[in-house]
Amino acid sequence: MRQLFSYRRASWTVFASAWLLPVGWAWRQQAQLENAYPLSTCGMPIFSIYALAAIVAAVLSAAALTLGIVAFRRLPLPSTRKNVAELLVLAAPLAAALFFIIALFAG
Repeated sequence: MRQLFSYRRASWTVFASAWLLPVGWAWRQQAQLENAYPLSTCGMPIFSIYALAAIVAAVLSAAALTLGIVAFRRLPLPSTRKNVAELLVLAAPLAAALFFIIALFAG
């Protein structure tokens, strides 16, 4: 019987969303802010936009990694290096977003 829900496909969809949605939202918000206030010199609104985008990217990436781990655990026992590499790729945006968040709030 064909499985209707694929954890692997869902993890890659959320992975793509973790890269595209926060970045696109941040660029759009920054453009709107620069159009609304062209002579503004304060960088705090831009800082908050990037911080929120990084937090959303981390949450989406954690969800993608969780779905990837569930898909990995459902595979037969002899797992290949390709499957482990896939999990590392799914964890990359989470690591980058967490590094960015720590750097933002650590000063």
